[in-house]
Amino acid sequence: MQESFRVRILQRLNLGAAIIGTLAAGVAAGWLVGDYIDGRMRRDMIRRAPVAGLVLTADLDPFSQSATSADLGTAGYRQLHERARRLALLNPTLRGISLLRIPAGPGPAFYVVDYREPGHGEEARPGDRYVPRFGSSALEQVRREGEAVLAGPFDADNGARLLAYAILPAFGENARQDLRHVVRIEGDAAELRQSVLLGGVLAGLGVCGLLGIPLAMLLLGDRERIQSNVIRNLSEAVEQAHSAILILDPGGRIDFCNVVGSRRLGISRRDLIGRNLRDFLKPAGPAAGEAEIDGNLSAGIAWQGELNCLRADGTSFPVRGGLSPVRRRDQRVVSFVAVFDDMTEILRRENELREATEQARSGDKAKGNFLATMSHEVRTPLNAIVGFTGLLLESSPLSESQRDQLLAIRASAEALARLTNDVLDFARIESGKARIDLAPSDPRECVEEAIDLHAAAAAQKGIEVFHRISPEVPASLVTDHGRLRQVLVNLVGNAVKFTERGEVEVSASVPDAEGDERGIRIEFTVRDTGPGIAEEDQGRLFRPFTQLEATSLRRHDGAGLGLAISRNLVEMLGGQIRVESRRGGGSTFRFSIRARVDRPARFPDAGGARVGVVAPAGRFRDSLVALARVWKADVVEAEAVEALPTSGLTVILRNLDEAGIRELVSGRGSLPVDRSTVALVPVSLAADAQVALRARFRALVIKPVRSGALFPLVAGALPVQPAAAARPHFGFRVLVAEDNLVNQRLIRLMLESFGCVATVVADGRAAIAALSAAPRAHDLILLDMHMPELDGLEVLRAIRSGGAGAGARDAWVVALSADVRVEQRAAAAAAGIDEYMTKPVSLRGMEEMLFRLQAGRRRGAPTVG
Repeated sequence: MQESFRVRILQRLNLGAAIIGTLAAGVAAGWLVGDYIDGRMRRDMIRRAPVAGLVLTADLDPFSQSATSADLGTAGYRQLHERARRLALLNPTLRGISLLRIPAGPGPAFYVVDYREPGHGEEARPGDRYVPRFGSSALEQVRREGEAVLAGPFDADNGARLLAYAILPAFGENARQDLRHVVRIEGDAAELRQSVLLGGVLAGLGVCGLLGIPLAMLLLGDRERIQSNVIRNLSEAVEQAHSAILILDPGGRIDFCNVVGSRRLGISRRDLIGRNLRDFLKPAGPAAGEAEIDGNLSAGIAWQGELNCLRADGTSFPVRGGLSPVRRRDQRVVSFVAVFDDMTEILRRENELREATEQARSGDKAKGNFLATMSHEVRTPLNAIVGFTGLLLESSPLSESQRDQLLAIRASAEALARLTNDVLDFARIESGKARIDLAPSDPRECVEEAIDLHAAAAAQKGIEVFHRISPEVPASLVTDHGRLRQVLVNLVGNAVKFTERGEVEVSASVPDAEGDERGIRIEFTVRDTGPGIAEEDQGRLFRPFTQLEATSLRRHDGAGLGLAISRNLVEMLGGQIRVESRRGGGSTFRFSIRARVDRPARFPDAGGARVGVVAPAGRFRDSLVALARVWKADVVEAEAVEALPTSGLTVILRNLDEAGIRELVSGRGSLPVDRSTVALVPVSLAADAQVALRARFRALVIKPVRSGALFPLVAGALPVQPAAAARPHFGFRVLVAEDNLVNQRLIRLMLESFGCVATVVADGRAAIAALSAAPRAHDLILLDMHMPELDGLEVLRAIRSGGAGAGARDAWVVALSADVRVEQRAAAAAAGIDEYMTKPVSLRGMEEMLFRLQAGRRRGAPTVG
């Protein structure tokens, strides 16, 4: 077997070498012959030039030495031009002949006569200065060497050209010694190329044919043996095939059947020969009738389909296959090949798969509808909470305590809205449909927001929650702010949940200032003093719907999705997440992201301030000291007020725990040294206690401490009641289509706070009617996507098609929806939405949308996609 294989390989190698050698010989012969023809034709062109010059200049000495444009119509010029024309006619390849006169020394050449075939350029006049065509330097070479020169071929607009130059000897009795004459002939290079190509091809073919005849005879002899092997292998393949294979005559009678066909029909092959195929195959449906098979057999046309096949015992089974005609070279059908497969097991599996697919699709559709409905129902009331909270924060004078409480309410409502997306996020991530929305983001604000969301839960357990941001962290990064905050919220929430005493610290740093095309690497760390995680359990932490079995962790509820979602989001942000922990030693979760720098780090300057920090020694006090020093303040640390200097401090930051607060409120505690003390109090501090403390301290700062709230106090600013911020006045006419009464009121108040006039309707039909009846076109349409009568998409399509009036067709339409699904956004975009805003809508988000509308109107293109 191996020896036979080796022989076949050697035969193929020898054959290949013979073919390559034959082709190489043909190519070499073609190249040599082509080179010979090229050289010969070039030599003929060079010899032709001086002969043509002598013919031209015979008996025309005076004219050729002094011809100018004034001689254009003279008899001498006409005679010379006619000679040039006749010379060109004698040689079909010539396209032009020129006679030039040149000085014996350096200097320009001038035309004596110039003839060119019609359509091949404009002729020069006698006395015109000669400018070489195609940038050729051949004329200078002729002048230097005195020999005829051939240049080219050159590509021109009307075909490739060859140029030949030849210097003529002085002639005539009055020949001037300071002048020489040069003949220039311009030939068509196409004939040269065609002759070279044709000669090379003929020579190559001749050599290949001479050498290839013995090779062809060898191949023909070997082909017979190969065909014999192919026929034998084909016969074995037909016998061993898994399908039933039959050969029929044109009338449908069986001439051959393989073993599989005989076994499935339950009849021996000898008894099958001569029987008609129609005796065994019955159509499985009306589309594959017996008449159709008969018609195809009669017409010699192929057929494919499914049928029921009859066995010898009368039972039947489904088959799938076809009939293929076998034709001779004259297209006459001599037989049919029938190939059929038993489909019993395949159809059973197809039915099972079809049922499973339908169930999966129904389940996915039901799940998607449920999640969309849940998201909509939760986000609708949250929209009112977030919106009214924003209105209070932006438009009402509030105390610091009231502002902190409203901020906590808004942050909690926004967190709840984000949490409703967790299941949707997980489903999108698993299906590969999740996406990252890149925008400038403040990492410090992101960390502080994540901490604020769990501040109340941490205060109830007496846990200190604080953060530390390295000075190298940029002020703004280009990343997905919501996704980054979602990861931090999950990790901080877990740390607070599983920590019974101690502290939770969140930090951010830049491990390596060098970045790549994706940006620099920012590392975030969430450390707690909880019970820790055993090494054998850490591998299961990031699996979905998985909770650890340790006794200390079983007491806490949760779906087990937070860490799984966090891992996927971190990877989408270009980083990785890991855990460092041991049982009884707390846990540290680290994750990194890749982000481009939007704005580098920039810190406010509190230079000149001298700050006293009163807190127990530890990481919390270290974080306060580090923050003050970043602001360029001098810091003095102490564990008690009495240990601080009695003078020279501009502000004292005093951390108060529950025991210290009770002591001060009861009147037993000592008063601060002066009114320069700022008390750091937990977020759970009761209102009456806050009133009592405010009388004894300069200001109260709610923990976790926000740098934006603390810096003005460190810099020496006095706490003041915040004034309502002035808002821009837009004056737009707005139609609001919203079915929820609370949201109607909220959106109306938001729009009115920006100077807009709002008309509110409760369903889609009312929206179309209001738009059609409006005396003036509305500037803006705010459209809820889920409304009775007609939903938002139907209203949008009616607006764009003109069904709501011609004035509304090009209006700026903004979707207000609690549906965050990508497919819903895509459907709105396809229907012609200008902007898609997801509930809950904040006051700032409404303002930014109105600014975009204003900018679009100024540009005359009110769309934002």
